[in-house]
Amino acid sequence: MKNRNKTGFTLIETLVSTLLLGILVLGATASLSHTGTIIQRQEIERTALMAATYVMEFYIYDASQGIENLEAQAASNGGSIQFSSPVVEDGYTFTASTKVENTTAAGISFVRVRVTLTGAGIDPIMLTYEARSIT
Repeated sequence: MKNRNKTGFTLIETLVSTLLLGILVLGATASLSHTGTIIQRQEIERTALMAATYVMEFYIYDASQGIENLEAQAASNGGSIQFSSPVVEDGYTFTASTKVENTTAAGISFVRVRVTLTGAGIDPIMLTYEARSIT
């Protein structure tokens, strides 16, 4: 019998190591792809929160839609008014549902403005503003 010097890797060893390396690369790619989706969703949620804040500030501080005007409209409409409007922010379209409630209890008048933002594949975002005045 001839004695051979073994140097290098066999074909089976090379195939197995290539297969293991491929599995590791696939796992890393899937992980990075999922991370990109999470970052995009967080960006949409930040944009939605900015849009909801803008809508809230518009209805509370704008001269024609100031809180006193909304309070009067709600009082003349049985205590609440509700309206909906599209909002476009950074290329995303959301729906802003705004509800204004005006109640009086024990000599204290409450006005509550609630903005709920939906759309663009996010969970609803709700902002509430509440003002009290003693009558």
